[in-house]
Amino acid sequence: RFSSKGYPSGCKKVLSGEYLWERCTDKPLDAQVLITIPSILEMLLMSGGVKEWTSNLKYVILDEIHCISEEEAGGSKWERLIQMLPCPFLAMSATV
Repeated sequence: RFSSKGYPSGCKKVLSGEYLWERCTDKPLDAQVLITIPSILEMLLMSGGVKEWTSNLKYVILDEIHCISEEEAGGSKWERLIQMLPCPFLAMSATV
């Protein structure tokens, strides 16, 4: 459905990007949909160099939100991340 989406000539935007510790697509912050993990998203939100990107956030989808209650799974990191979000978020979990 989205594979044929066109962008204006010279536009830097791409449909999706990945920003993970193991791999990262070319210029992930130019993506309309960014797939990442909580620790990297927290790092991006705290970084002063991506203010424009942060101000363009419209929604954040958090998967595996049940980890918020598990300290060994980084529960406090999830709590900090939610407090830092500058936009509405959707929290999902298949195990709640």
